[in-house]
Amino acid sequence: MSDSASARPAVPWWLGGLLALLALSGLLRFGDAWPAIDYYQFWLVGRELREHPQSNPYEESARAELGRRGLAEARAEQRGQTQASLHLRVAEYRQQLEVYSTPLLYGTLGVLASGNYEQDKRLWQRGMLVLFALSVLLCARAFGFSWGAGLACVAAFSLSSEPLLAELGNGNVNSVLLLSLGFALWAWSRNHYGLGAAALGLGLCFKPLLWLALVPIALRWAVAREAGPLLRVALGGLLGVLIGVGLGAWLGGGLGLWAHWLTAARELSQAAQDYPDNFSPLARLWQTPPAWLAPLAVLALSALRAAQLRRRVVRAPEACESLALGALLCLAFSPLVWIHYLLLAVPLLIAVFATPSVWLRLLGLLASFCIASQPLTLLLGWREHSLRSLPVVLAVLALVVAGFFLSTQGPAPRQDPAR
Repeated sequence: MSDSASARPAVPWWLGGLLALLALSGLLRFGDAWPAIDYYQFWLVGRELREHPQSNPYEESARAELGRRGLAEARAEQRGQTQASLHLRVAEYRQQLEVYSTPLLYGTLGVLASGNYEQDKRLWQRGMLVLFALSVLLCARAFGFSWGAGLACVAAFSLSSEPLLAELGNGNVNSVLLLSLGFALWAWSRNHYGLGAAALGLGLCFKPLLWLALVPIALRWAVAREAGPLLRVALGGLLGVLIGVGLGAWLGGGLGLWAHWLTAARELSQAAQDYPDNFSPLARLWQTPPAWLAPLAVLALSALRAAQLRRRVVRAPEACESLALGALLCLAFSPLVWIHYLLLAVPLLIAVFATPSVWLRLLGLLASFCIASQPLTLLLGWREHSLRSLPVVLAVLALVVAGFFLSTQGPAPRQDPAR
C-alpha cells in the first residue's frame, strides 16, 4: 500500500457524513418487515441457556424440543390477532433449529433478549447496521482514508449491497465479526499488534469464520524473521480467545458447552455442500471438499506470497493488507459461504481502493459491483442460483489475485547490510 495521497480521494467530512447518513437512514427500517430467520435461532437458544444453563441445545432432540416450545410461545402470543405476526411466521419456519453457533454468541444474545421477539429483533438489526458502519469507517481509517472519505466509504458499501441486505433481513451476526476485523486493522495501522490480535481472538470465539485469517501475515513475519510483532500477535490472540471462551462459559452454560459446540461445528462442515444457496468458490470446484483442503490451500498461497515478498520489510500497511487478504481467503476456501459472509470482503476492497494502481482500483470497483450482486443479476435476468452466484464467486477469486499484488505497491526492499 502506498502512502501517495492521490490514491485516496479528498472528501470533506460534512459531505461524507451526509452521504453516510442518507445511505444508512434508507436501511434503518429495512429489516422491520423481515422475520429474521437467523436471529430467531440465536434469540431462542440464548434465552434457553440463560434460563437453563445446564441444558445442551446442540443435541438433536433438545433442538427439536426447543423449536416446539418456541412455536407454542409464538402461537400463544398470536391469540386474538387476525394477522400472523413475524414471530409466528419465523417460529413456524424454524421448527427444527440449526444450532451450530458458539456459546459466546448464544450467551450474548441471551443476555440482550427481553422476551419480546419483534422488539428485540428490530434493536438487533439496527445495532448490526450501526456496527457495520463503524467497521467500514475503522477499515477506511486503517488504510489511510480521511474521515470524510471514510464516511463516503460507509455510504458506498451501504448502497444496493446484497450481503448487507441479507445480514439485516436474516438478523445475522457478521457485523460483529467485521467490527473485530476493522478494529484489528485500525490497531495494526498504529502498530498496536497485540491489541488488534486480542480483538480478533474475541471475534473468533463469537463466530470462527476467520480462523485462518492470520496465516498470511504470520508466514510473512516468519519468513522475514520479524519475531517481535509475531509474538505480540500470538499473545494477543491467545488472550482474546481465552477471554472469549471464558465469557462464553460464563454466559452460555459452562466450559462443557464448548465441547458440544465443537461436535456441532464438525457436523455443519460435513453438511455444507447440501445448502442450495452456497456462494463458496471451493464448493463450485469440489462438491465435497475434505476438511484439510481449506487450511492447506490458505497455507500454500500464504507461503507463496511470503516467499515472493521475503526481501521486503513488513511494515504496518502491509500487515493490514495481509490480514484483509487472510479474511478473504477464509471465504474463498470455506466449504460454505452465505451471501452475508461477503461483508468480510469489505476490508480488502478498501485496501484495493487505497492503492495508487489504477488497474487494481478498477478491479476492485468491478468486484464490488459483482458482490453487490443484485444490479448485475437483475440486469441479466438471472434467477437460478448457479447463475446468480457466478458474479460473486468470480469477484472473490479476482480479489484474491488483487490481494497478491497489493504489497508490490508497498515499501522499498530490505537493505542487505553485507552489501
